Amino acid sequence: MISKETLKIFADMIFKETGIVYKDSNFYQLETRLDHIMQQNQVNLDQLLQATVVDHQPNILNQIFDQATNNETSFFRDAKVFQSMFSQIMKPFFEHNPGRSLNIWSVASSTGQEPYSLAMDLENYRVINRDANYRIMATDYSQRVLKKAQEGIYTQVEVQRGLSSINLVRYFEKIDARENAADIRWKVKASLRAQIEFRHMNLLSPQWNLPRQLFDVILCRNVLIYQDQSNRKEILRKLSQHLSDEGCLLLGCAEAITNLPEIYVVQQVGEATVYRLVKNAKPKNNVA
Repeated sequence: MISKETLKIFADMIFKETGIVYKDSNFYQLETRLDHIMQQNQVNLDQLLQATVVDHQPNILNQIFDQATNNETSFFRDAKVFQSMFSQIMKPFFEHNPGRSLNIWSVASSTGQEPYSLAMDLENYRVINRDANYRIMATDYSQRVLKKAQEGIYTQVEVQRGLSSINLVRYFEKIDARENAADIRWKVKASLRAQIEFRHMNLLSPQWNLPRQLFDVILCRNVLIYQDQSNRKEILRKLSQHLSDEGCLLLGCAEAITNLPEIYVVQQVGEATVYRLVKNAKPKNNVA
């Protein structure tokens, strides 16, 4: 068992790098993740402390920061939100902006289910409107989950979480014909993967390495709940500089913006709560 004092050392390191907050209430999660890292590297606690606190070994530190992130996700997570987002935000965008490409940013894309879900909705719509062009950028702190997202390979259990049989047949191909159905794996078809650009990104970086474009939809879902108030406010401020004038920001169902009324105004769109920019709230930080 790892002492609270030692867990606090690791928690402080994680907070400084990623902004993710570990407290007494969720130290058990941190301990589990540290135990996993020790087993993976065949080291004990003293050796782990030596490698991180004293020697600052980047490979071990990166594993700790990577494991600290919460990568729980599924296809079409919060299905009613996806339905409202498509019917009342994305579809009207194409109707009101013929010829314009819809730019979407999935801020914490994890293993890829969120951006692929968006792409599937849009590809289904393109069957009746071939001019509905779009581009999705997906970012995450964890290189490990980004690699999985880019590969687009999922287990039978993963595709059964939120994915309809129609979308499975249309956009995935079976890559394993195993005797045990639970061991089957599915790969996202190349045509769908080509619609998404995956990038590594730390939201706490002073400068965000992003394309010089504004986004019409930004999804930053279930990210801010792990940050303290100061980091939440700064991330939301910076997100606003990459949002188009008529664009919208979506947070997780348990998240809300309560302290930036000079930048964001809340709006209910069907089952989705979205945040739009207050008119003339601030300059766009030279984003083209």
